[in-house]
Amino acid sequence: MVKRCLSALSVLVLGTGLALVVGASPAAADPYDCDTDFLSSVRTYAVCYGGFGEYRAYVQCTNGSTYYAPTWTRVDDWSYAQCPAGRGTAHVAGVQVH
Repeated sequence: MVKRCLSALSVLVLGTGLALVVGASPAAADPYDCDTDFLSSVRTYAVCYGGFGEYRAYVQCTNGSTYYAPTWTRVDDWSYAQCPAGRGTAHVAGVQVH
């Protein structure tokens, strides 16, 4: 009886260990190694050099609003975001991944 319990326990532990190894985090596929910066007083860019998936640039303007690039892009492509006229200047440049 004790031997059966230990066998069942070892199968459970091995199964759990395999599940942890095989079940890699979905975040591992997200774009990484990204650069963001200002191109002008109202425009920002983002570019990511590694990973998979998509990303887009965003900009936070001095009026407190956040604006995103209109389309998602893939690794090694540049993405741009801009503060619309009358919304202030670019205060924060960032990248949103998914």
